[in-house]
Amino acid sequence: GMQFDQVMTIEKALNLGLLPKDLTTEQLIGIFDELMACEMAWYDGNSVAHSVFTCMYLHEYETPLITNSIFKAYKDCLLKCCSTVMEAVKTADVYDEEDFVIHQFSFKLGESLEEEKITRA
Repeated sequence: GMQFDQVMTIEKALNLGLLPKDLTTEQLIGIFDELMACEMAWYDGNSVAHSVFTCMYLHEYETPLITNSIFKAYKDCLLKCCSTVMEAVKTADVYDEEDFVIHQFSFKLGESLEEEKITRA
């Protein structure tokens, strides 16, 4: 079974040095690459919790771990794109739960982000 003492939290990852705050360009590119793969996995039918939000950097939206402006712009665009797709799928009502998981598991996509502010960043 699952061992609850093995659950990785943001606080634990930070304390272990597994979640650096100051990232090199190479690390940022690696994160962006992984996030693109996670986004595609979500479009392919995985839940947002098991795809996009496997990246712990996205969990702390109100107080972001990374203050890098390039990362913030990428993160905002990613979340707004996911939010837009989610809204389109819900509105069209043409999905089966097995094909597209609309449950967000209390994660926030980019619903509150304004497109104009994102494109100006």
